[in-house]
Formats: sequence, structure tokens, C-alpha cells
Amino acid sequence: MTLLPDMPLIETDLMHPVTTQERRVAFENSQLRVEHNLVRNAATSEESLALKIAPLDDTQYMTIIVPVLPDGRLLLVGRYRYAIQRWSIEFPRACCQTHETGWRSAAEENLRKHADLKADRLRLLGVVHIDPALASIGMIVVLAAGCTGPQPKASDPAELIAGSVAVTDAELDHLVCHGEVTCGPTLAALSLYRAQRQKHVVDDPE
Repeated sequence: MTLLPDMPLIETDLMHPVTTQERRVAFENSQLRVEHNLVRNAATSEESLALKIAPLDDTQYMTIIVPVLPDGRLLLVGRYRYAIQRWSIEFPRACCQTHETGWRSAAEENLRKHADLKADRLRLLGVVHIDPALASIGMIVVLAAGCTGPQPKASDPAELIAGSVAVTDAELDHLVCHGEVTCGPTLAALSLYRAQRQKHVVDDPE
């Protein structure tokens, strides 16, 4: 296994240095649970409080899609995000459940609902964690290649969607550098997509 220069492998005895002493649920709804738990540091035996945001059960996960048009442009949608009180330009994403018809069907539905697109092929690129300091839920990243459909997507006030925009790599870099794209999951998915593309594996339909 090759890591960054001078970066040692993680020691196995440090894999679980913090243990939960008492689970305290601060908030819970049909999708997630916010815990403010009492935890102990195994190295110091000191106890402290730690915040954790988790799905209500293990069947829930997030999906984010990287839509690629036939000409190579990437498509992003405008979504209003209440937490930051502003519109966000990002890849389509949604919450899914494992007992549904599978990640492909969930990705197809997400792509249709949020971007009015249909993909020629879908590929699972990997998993990212939105914020491992706070949230335990994972987000799978799906490449949707050969996307076709009406462009741009019409605004949908009911879904808090302001439409969509198709951009080249250079245009997307410009948006990122100028603070127009700040969505963490979108930037993580973009990084994973580009890393895979550089290794020439994204064109493999399987």
C-alpha cells in the first residue's frame, strides 16, 4: 500500500481509540438521528461529549450522481439549501434505502427527478463520507455517462430546484475557484470522478 511521502500506515491498535460509554439521542425523525454521546478516549481514559449524526437505520444511504453529457460536459443543478440560506450549484443527490430496487434504479430515479436526464450507462465510482467528524452516513458516487434529455431543466419551486447548467471542465474549475460551487459532496464526487478518469477506467460499463 502506497501512501503520501513520510506518511506511516495507521497502527492497528489505534483503529478504535474512542469508545461510546452512553448513547444520548438529542433528536430523531424518520430519516436520521442526532446523538450527543458520552465517549472515552482509550489512551487517556478521559471522558467527553461527541456529536454524531446517523441514519435512523443501516438501510439508509445517500447517492450523488455525476451526469456526463455525450459531448463531455458535466451537468449540475441549482438547489436551495436552507442550512446555508442560499442557492447551491451541485450534482444531483438524494437519500435512498438498500431494501429498494438497488442503487441503479435509485440513481436513475434521482437523475430523472432532479435533472430530467436519462443515462446511457451507469457506473459505481466509490463512496465518500460527507463529514466524518459529524456524520456516519456514507454517500455512493455514481457516474451517469451519455446523459440525454431536455436541457436545461426547468425550475421546480416545489422541489426547490432552480434549473440545471451544463459546463465544461474549464468552466467548472472557474465556478469552483470563484466560490460558485461550494457543495462538499459535489466537490468530493468531482475529485473521485476525475481520479478515476485519469486512470482510464470510467469508460468501462461494468
